[in-house]
Amino acid sequence: MEPRSGPSRPIRMTRTLMVTLAAAGMLLSGCAEQPSVPPKQVSEALAGCTQAQSKAAVRHAGAVPAEVDLDGDGSPDKVLLTRDDGPCPGVLFTTVKDRRYSAKVRDPAGLELSSATRVRLPGRDGDLLALRAEHPRGGFQVQVYGFDDALGEVTADGQPVVPFVATDTTDSYLSVTCADGELVVRQAVAHEPPGIVFAWDVRETRYTVDGLQATRGATTEVADNILDQRLGREFPDVKHRRMFVKGCSA
Repeated sequence: MEPRSGPSRPIRMTRTLMVTLAAAGMLLSGCAEQPSVPPKQVSEALAGCTQAQSKAAVRHAGAVPAEVDLDGDGSPDKVLLTRDDGPCPGVLFTTVKDRRYSAKVRDPAGLELSSATRVRLPGRDGDLLALRAEHPRGGFQVQVYGFDDALGEVTADGQPVVPFVATDTTDSYLSVTCADGELVVRQAVAHEPPGIVFAWDVRETRYTVDGLQATRGATTEVADNILDQRLGREFPDVKHRRMFVKGCSA
């Protein structure tokens, strides 16, 4: 007779091993269900700067004192300007749809930003931004910036739309106003030929703005041989060098 086999003995698993296997299973399950995390996008370097310079410059940049909607989406875009004494001076930058855009400000050396103005040009989607910088010897430069798939200065043939304005002389009177899709620059120039009494001619030049390009139109004369008192009475914006006062707000 063969010996009867005894009852089978269960294989006992230690508690530590069971906990370890259970944890491993949960970890594998979690890894299978976890969506892949895209790599963090590196912010674009500022115009004319390295990544390292840009990081330092962005941290110390100052906000431009004007609320503008550059891309025309109905919400304001925060615009900042890097410090002149920093590693990446004179760069204007903003963020549009989670992407940083920047532009080098023209000739920042020797000029100090004194004001920023929102310019709402009729017929254009998105605001323009006018920066005014003062010259220590008297005078100021106005530069106009906009957004059109990029941040940049609005120029005519590569030059600022608004010429440099000297305030230490009496022969640099001008104004800038807005019309439908146009910036209108009026200047008072000395009448030629000069007469016994000094007089002015007032000339007007219109710039059609498309994106970041301003196309200069013909210059027309709107006043001829007028005395200084009449200039102040009939063209006060020109005489007082007013910028973007008429037709340039929403």
